[in-house]
Amino acid sequence: MVDGRSVSGAMATAGVVSVVGLAAFVLSGDSSGHRAMYSASLRESFSQRESPRTPAKERVVIVGDSLSTGHGTAPEDAWPSLINMDASLVMDRNLSVVNGAQDGAGYVSVGDGGGDFGSQTAAWVTSDTQVVLFFGSENDIGFDPNDVRHAAETAYAEAKTLAPQAELIVVGPPAYTDDPEPGLLEVRDQLKAAAVSAGTVFVDPIEEHWIVDDAADLLGADGDHPSLAGQHYLKDRMEQLLAASPGHDKPGL
Repeated sequence: MVDGRSVSGAMATAGVVSVVGLAAFVLSGDSSGHRAMYSASLRESFSQRESPRTPAKERVVIVGDSLSTGHGTAPEDAWPSLINMDASLVMDRNLSVVNGAQDGAGYVSVGDGGGDFGSQTAAWVTSDTQVVLFFGSENDIGFDPNDVRHAAETAYAEAKTLAPQAELIVVGPPAYTDDPEPGLLEVRDQLKAAAVSAGTVFVDPIEEHWIVDDAADLLGADGDHPSLAGQHYLKDRMEQLLAASPGHDKPGL
């Protein structure tokens, strides 16, 4: 039986000897042609040792509130984490989801971690980010509608400045009834106006009846945050949005 280490060592030694021998030949002749041969040989030797480059991951940043943190379930059950654990999606897209969401945050509302959607954007969106997905927020109910729109416009502009090539997807807040309160509709309207002004995709969960048709199963005990089934529901919805985003279509979603 041949020892693989001996073979590898012999091959490596032969490579060194050949390079050294060629170097000696070149130095003795000292011609431009010989120097060119020596350089070409070295380039070939080193190129054979290079490992293939790993494709860059597609960075997706989530800006959001407690609907995206796993509140009521667990952080690992939050829909952004579920997307990261979806092996088929990650392999198809080489996807990396970065979750910047904070409980209590909104475009104006300051969350439990001291941040809002604007500060989440500034903290997590980088120049290599490919998608920024904003989700929410009902936490902005009661704030001046003009302030909500201005804060949204500022957040979208900041994202575009930090990642000019990134696709922005704005998802408004959902409602869990067919008769949403006026304050929630006002927030939705301001976010839609800001998104349209920014030339950004706007998705309206209220108009599309997200969750409301199966609220008993998709909401947790508090009636306001997703259950585990609700987190999987949101995962499926968000994956569809990522698949449909311009320039990011991929099979298998």
